[in-house]
Formats: sequence, structure tokens, C-alpha cells
Amino acid sequence: MKPHRPLPAALRLGLALALAAAGLVLPAAVEARTIALLIGIGQFDGVGLATPGERARLSLEGPPLDIAAMRRVVESQIGVRPEDISVLLDHDASRANIRAELAALVTRSQPGDTVLIYFSGHGTSQRDPDSRTGLPQGTSAWIPADFDWGNMDNIGERLISGRLDIRPLALEPLDRGGRKVIIISDSCFSGNIARGIGTPQGAVINRYVPLGDSAEPPAGLKAGDFTPPVYPYRNVLMLSASSDTEKAADLAQSRASLTVDGKPKGALTNALLRVFEGLAPADYDHDGKVSFVELRRAVLEDLAAKHLAQSPQLLPSLDQDPKGIIFSPVPGAPALAVGEQVDRLRVAIPESAATLGSALRGSGEIALVTGAADMMVTPGTAPDRLTLANGAGDLVALDVSGEAIVARLRAAAWARRLVAAGGAKIALVADTEPTARGGTFVIGRDSLQFAVKAGEPVWYLVLDIDPQGRLNLLWPTSGEENQRVPAGAVQTFGRTAATDPAGLDQVVVLAFPAQPAGIEAWSNLSAPFGSAEASGLAQWLAARGHAYAAATIDVRTVSPCQTKEASPCVP
Repeated sequence: MKPHRPLPAALRLGLALALAAAGLVLPAAVEARTIALLIGIGQFDGVGLATPGERARLSLEGPPLDIAAMRRVVESQIGVRPEDISVLLDHDASRANIRAELAALVTRSQPGDTVLIYFSGHGTSQRDPDSRTGLPQGTSAWIPADFDWGNMDNIGERLISGRLDIRPLALEPLDRGGRKVIIISDSCFSGNIARGIGTPQGAVINRYVPLGDSAEPPAGLKAGDFTPPVYPYRNVLMLSASSDTEKAADLAQSRASLTVDGKPKGALTNALLRVFEGLAPADYDHDGKVSFVELRRAVLEDLAAKHLAQSPQLLPSLDQDPKGIIFSPVPGAPALAVGEQVDRLRVAIPESAATLGSALRGSGEIALVTGAADMMVTPGTAPDRLTLANGAGDLVALDVSGEAIVARLRAAAWARRLVAAGGAKIALVADTEPTARGGTFVIGRDSLQFAVKAGEPVWYLVLDIDPQGRLNLLWPTSGEENQRVPAGAVQTFGRTAATDPAGLDQVVVLAFPAQPAGIEAWSNLSAPFGSAEASGLAQWLAARGHAYAAATIDVRTVSPCQTKEASPCVP
């Protein structure tokens, strides 16, 4: 058989002319498009609200401006044609209109297209501790503009929920029909809007309102052992403003100095705009693109820098993403490489803690400040006890010694530098499971584990910095664990119950493309940071150079008394 050779250019042209003369036209290749639906609700119709004051209490300043900004991004950077963008703003965003536009996405798009669904406004979920929505387990919901606030019967049927509306109308048919779907929800309790199967204060307004009777919810509605359902899609990516138990922030005019243009914005939307406008580099592995994993990391860091206590969620989770779609590039995001320059950890201490100040001033990685800080020390319940919180108000350590505070702060500063120095170009993501918890687990009720995934074969080293500044090696703890993990494989470890003390652990994940020699010497490490053992590990890691990729996980353990789910609460 002779090998196939392409036709000469002249012959191809002659054939095309002959076909055209005969009235036969070769079909043109269909170019994949992006179709967008943008929904923003800052003003409600006021159905069931007796006074203008009640309507004003529910209004949000950010959504109309969020929609305008996201439309610019969608048109100018993602390249969506104006005729392929649908917008529902304020009073136009009724429940019927939202449902109609969700359903229309199927007919507006073709196989191979990308469909973007964006929402900015109030949200709720079945894990909202102040509401009795009657929503199904494992779903969140948006509140439409025409919601009747005077009728609290059958609430779940009058919202736009993941399971009852978004999934059957749009996500399932789009996914089956070969579209790629990106859904972004800048609303409270939005961690499960696509799955479907310390609160900011002052001028930072919550995108949340309680629905229904705020008394104890129906039995089982917020059960602590609830396991999120299996993610049912193949080609649907979701980025939410918060977990399914958290509120999300609206940056009002008096805090607009925090936003990209000095105008009110949703906190998640503002963080996304910083990436798209090139103000927040997000190419962490320096591979020339920004993945959705990197986008979420940039958003998390932006919110933390603004001291906002919400944990954006990315779905699918590691163990439910066989195609690795979370590592796909973000359309239109500029691939600006993240540098290694790390600012010093800013710490605020009380005037009474002079001894603590003297101990911290000796560290070149810590700056003592009097204003906004990354970490804040306050007096404890006894003269020799101190409490530590981060800038978002999350409890890090409660009633511990000054020595423990010093160890925890120095460990945090060291971990910052260690993560920033990672130079291996490896896609890496690490998270807690269940992911919907947003990294917050209730002591005596929840269990958790860690999951990591890399784009190349790697050896993992995982460290935990506990609330009192102890450095603990979580992986590998034996020769059996010190093995190469294949590319794309999900490695889980550390399954445990949330236990005392309450506080914040920082888990550092390092991924090495080559097996690090001598790692077995640290398999039993559990020592205060600054001790001979912990210093030995730090020196051993420094000798490895920059040949690793790095990620961090914040794990918050809280007492049942810190939640609204315990009634009565017995400390």
C-alpha cells in the first residue's frame, strides 16, 4: 500500500472550484464559542416587606458593579461576543426569568462550546444555621429578586437551588451535551451550588439573610456526619465565594478602597478581577498559564490579605476529578508568574506583652506593627496566657504560653518563605476532605483527611504546624509511604477526628520530582519549632534547594460552642 500524500495546492484549489461550480459546498469547521449568563441581584422587588427600611437592609451595593466589571472581562479578555452574553440584573432576575435563561443555555450553545454562569447576590444553604429552607442535603441556593419575604412556607421551592433548578435545567443537559461549564457563585453558603446532589464586620456586608424560623432546624438537616454526594458531572467547574457553612462578603462603599476600582464589589469578584487585570500574578508553577487550581489559590491569598473570613471552594474535588479539569487553563487569565519575594509576617501584640515583643524582634521574618496585621496577639484568661488570631479573626491558639506563641509565629513565617521558594514547575493542589467544610471542622463531631494531587510523578513530604507551634511530620511516616506517587493520582492521608485544642493548623505540602535523600530521618518528627529537631529538618530542607512544588492548607478546629448548631452549648 502506498503511503498517503496530501493533494498539491493547485489541485486542491481546482477541486474546490469544481465543487462550488457544481453547487456543492464543503462544510466549514464550526468554531467553538463561549456563551455567558450573568446574574446580579442587589435590589429586591420587596414582596412581603412592609417598609423601605426592610428593603434597604436586604440590598447589596456590589452586584450591579460586579456585573458591569465581569461583562468587561468576559468581552475583552475571554473574547465572548456581545450577542452571546445574557444579563439578568436586579428586578429582571426573577425566579421565572433565571430558570428560563438557565434552560436557554442548552439551545444557545453547541457541543464543544464553553458556558459561563455567574451569580452575584444573596445565597443560603441547608447548612445555614439561621434558616429553615427545606433544601435537600448537599445543595445551596440563590435568592431571586421576586422572593416573597412575607411567606416562609415551602421556602426551598421558591429559591434557585443547585439540585432543584440549576442542575436539571442547565448543568446536566449541558454536561451530557458536550459543553464545558464554568459556574462562579459570589454568594453566601455557595459551596454546593453546583454539586446539587469569624464573620466580616463593619462595612463588609454579608451576602446573606436568614430565611424562616431561626430555631433549631429539622432533625438531620445539618447533621455533622453528612457526607457530600458524589460530584455528578464530567465537564463542570465551579468556583464559589465560600463553603456551604460560611458567609461571603460584599465590600461596601466605605471599604471600596480595597477594590480594584474604588467601587463596591463582592469580595470573590474583586479577587477574580485582580487576577484578570494583572494586579495579582497567579502562575505559581511558572508554566505559562493559570489553571483553576492556581486561580483559587490567588483568590484565597487575596481574601486573606484583606482579612476576610471566607474560604472559596473549587469543584470537582481532587478525588472526583478523573479528567483533571481543575488543572485546565482559565480562559483570558494573564499568565503572570508569581515571584519569590515574601513580605515579613506582620504581628500586632498588646503593650503588656513586652517579653514577647523582645523575643520576636530577633526574627528578620517578623515585623511588629500597630495597625493591620497578619497575626494578632491578645491577653489570655491568666497573666501568663496569650491568645493568637489571624487577620481574618480565625482563632489560631487559645490561652497558651508566650513560648508557644513565639514558636507558632516563627513557624508561620518560616512556612511562608518555604512555600514561596518552591521552584519546581509542577501543577499541585492540596485540600481537606470533605471539601465543602471549607477547612473548618467541629471538635467531637467532624472527621477529616487530606488529599493531594500533582501533575507529574512526585514524592510527597507533608508537615503540620499545630496551634502551639509544634512541627509534626504527617507524611511519609514509614518506608512504605516514602514512594513515588504517579502523575494525576490522588494521595490521601491523615484521616482523623477533629479534637481539642481548638485553633488553626497550617499544613505544608511539598512535592519533589526526585526522591529526597535522607527523608526517613524525620519520619517520627514532633517537636516545637525552634527545637534542635525542628531546626534540623529546616536545615535539611534548605539543602534541597528549590527543587519542589509547594502548597498549604489551613485547618480550623472549632468548639461546638463556636457554632450555632449546638443548643444548648456546654463548653
